Amino acid sequence: KCAYARSDPRMSLQMFRALRENTLALLKRLAPQVWQQAFGVHEKRGRQTVSDFLQMEAAHDLNHILQIQRALALAAEKR
Repeated sequence: KCAYARSDPRMSLQMFRALRENTLALLKRLAPQVWQQAFGVHEKRGRQTVSDFLQMEAAHDLNHILQIQRALALAAEKR
């Protein structure tokens, strides 16, 4: 288990931000056609282009943001 509850939220946010900035810098260097042409093959989902993967990751991040918002709201209610 990752023990997220024992992690420092500020450090986690710094790590998330640094990783996302690094990823964005890499993506900005890619030619637009690479987003559609370059691909990997996922064990369960099959062929995924860079564009496919990024769309999935964006949705995944939004899901986590909603989870954080719900957890914060619940914590505020308990106070």
